[in-house]
Amino acid sequence: MPTNSPPHIAVIGSGAAAVGALNGIVRTRPDADITLIGPEASSVPTIHRKRLVDSVSVQDFYTEIYRSLKSEHGLRFPPIKTLFGKEYPRYIINEKKRFFRSEHFGGLTTLWGGTMLPFDEHELRDWPISYSDLRPHYQAIADLVGISGQPDRISTPYEYANRPPIPLLKGLRHIEGKINNGTTNGLFSVVAGINRIALETREDRENHCTACGECMGGCYRGAMYNAADALCRMMEEHKITWIKGEAIRFSQNKGGKVTIRQNGQLCNLMGFDRIFLAAGCPSTTAILMRSLSIKKGPILTDNSIYQLPLLNFASEAGDDDKMHYLSLAGLLLHFIPLNPDERNAHAQIYPNFDYLWRGAVPEPLWPLLHPLIRLLRDRLLWLRLYLHGDYSQQYMVSLDNSGELTFDEYQPPDKRPIRPLLDCLRQILGASQFRFPPIGAPTSSHLASTFPYNGSLLSIPVSGMVAPGVYVCDATCFPDSPAASPTFTIMANASRTAVYGLND
Repeated sequence: MPTNSPPHIAVIGSGAAAVGALNGIVRTRPDADITLIGPEASSVPTIHRKRLVDSVSVQDFYTEIYRSLKSEHGLRFPPIKTLFGKEYPRYIINEKKRFFRSEHFGGLTTLWGGTMLPFDEHELRDWPISYSDLRPHYQAIADLVGISGQPDRISTPYEYANRPPIPLLKGLRHIEGKINNGTTNGLFSVVAGINRIALETREDRENHCTACGECMGGCYRGAMYNAADALCRMMEEHKITWIKGEAIRFSQNKGGKVTIRQNGQLCNLMGFDRIFLAAGCPSTTAILMRSLSIKKGPILTDNSIYQLPLLNFASEAGDDDKMHYLSLAGLLLHFIPLNPDERNAHAQIYPNFDYLWRGAVPEPLWPLLHPLIRLLRDRLLWLRLYLHGDYSQQYMVSLDNSGELTFDEYQPPDKRPIRPLLDCLRQILGASQFRFPPIGAPTSSHLASTFPYNGSLLSIPVSGMVAPGVYVCDATCFPDSPAASPTFTIMANASRTAVYGLND
C-alpha cells in the first residue's frame, strides 16, 4: 500500500477467517485504523467463563445442561449439537435443517471441536497456492492460537503443535498402534496420529483443560479456542473499532463503502482503503452476489461425513480411569491414495462419550446406565469418515427477491469411495470390528468453493481481489474442499491474503 498514512481497513466477519485476516493486518501494518464489522457480542453465551471448583460441581453443572437440552428438544439419539443446551440456527433446505448459520460473534468457533490440520502438497495440488506459500502463515496462526499435539505419523513436513498433547485412552492408543504397524493391499495406505486441537493443555494456565469429558456440551472453562476471545484481545491491543451489524454489500463507486444492516435499517460506512471479506463462505457469498449483481450460479460444497461404531476387543487395551477423557476426536487417520490422481480421505475417532448417550436417556435412568457406558468408554469407539468435496453434497446458491440466500440440491453425496476406505481399515484392524454400516450425517458445515480461485463464474486471482481494494479471505475462494478440517487453512490463507492486499 503506497502510503505512509495509516490505512483505513474494514474486516467483515467475526470468526476464524476474521482472526486470520486481522493477524495478517496487524503484523503488516500495526498502525492501521481497522473497523471490524460483525454481530453483537450479546449473542455469545458468557457461561463458558464459569469457574467450577470440583468434579461434583462440574457434574451438577452439566446435569442442568442436559435437562435443558431434553426440555427443549426431547429425547433423541444422537443428541443435537448445542452450545450449553442452546441450539444454533441452521439453513433450511427442502424443509430439512442442514448446515449451521454463523450469526454469533466468534462464528462457528463457538461450536466447533478445534481440529487444526494444515493441507499438504497433495491436498493443495489443484490450488494456485502452494504449501510453501502458506507455511509462514500456518506458523503465525499456530503461534497465535496454540495447538496441542506432538510429532507423529500424520505430521506434515513441519509440525505446528506447540502445546502438550491431549490425553488418549488406551483403546485409542491401541488403534493407533495397530494402524501404524499394519499393512493393506487396498487402494490406500493409512496412518494414524493424535488429534491437533486448538485447546489449552498447559497446566499452568487458569483455563487449562481438565479432561472432564463434557466438550460436546460446551467447555465451562473456555479451554477450547474461540475466535470471540481472540478478537476481544485484539481490540484491546490494536486500533480496532467494532461496528455491530450485518454487512450487506460493498461498493467502490466513491471509495471503499460497506452497506450494513443495523436494527433493521441500512446504513453506509465510507472511506475504506481495503475491505477484507471474512464472514464465512455463505455470508461472504451473499455479499459478493449482492455487490456484483449475481442472482444464481455459485456451487457450495459441504464435505460428506459417514459415521459408524468401531469395536475394540483387545484385552490389554482398557483403561482403569475412564472418567478423565475428551469427547472431542482423540485420534486422526489419514487415508493416502496409492494412485496420486485419487483424493485423500480423513477420519476422526472418538471415545464412547457421555453426551452421545445422555441426550437419549431419561434422567432417572442415567445413574443406572452410566457405569455400563463408562465401562465401554474405550471399547466402543466412534469413527467419522470425511470425504473430499468431489464426493460430497453440493448446493446451487441463489438470491431470492429479498436478497437472501437460497440453496437447491445440486449434487448428492457419492458413496462409492466408502467401501475401499473401510476395506483398508478392515484389513488392518480385523473385519469383526466393523459390525454396522456407515450412516451419513446431514452436514459437516465445512462449506467452501462458491467462488473459487480462477473460477468460471467469477475469476478471483490468487491475491483474492474481487474489486479494487476488496479481497476474499475465507473458504469461499478455495478451489476445492479437501477432506481434512479446513479451519487452519482458512486462517492461514486469510492471513496470506491480508498481507498480500496491504502490500499491493
